[in-house]
This record gives sequence, structure tokens and C-alpha cells, in this order.
Amino acid sequence: GIVKDILTNSSTHPHGIKVRLTDGKVGRVQSIIK
Repeated sequence: GIVKDILTNSSTHPHGIKVRLTDGKVGRVQSIIK
């Protein structure tokens, strides 16, 4: 999916960064690629 919002304040998180996709699903990603 396409990430819409980043829900985790920090750029790194031990369990993954929580994100919301454009379809409304919430999931975790391992890292943010700039």
C-alpha cells in the first residue's frame, strides 16, 4: 500500500514505525526510506 501518515513520533522504533496507509489500514514498517 501507499503510506499516508506516520503515526510514530520517532524515526526509529524497536517494534517498527506505525503508519497509516491511504486505504485506512494501520501497520508497521521497519524503516523510513527518505
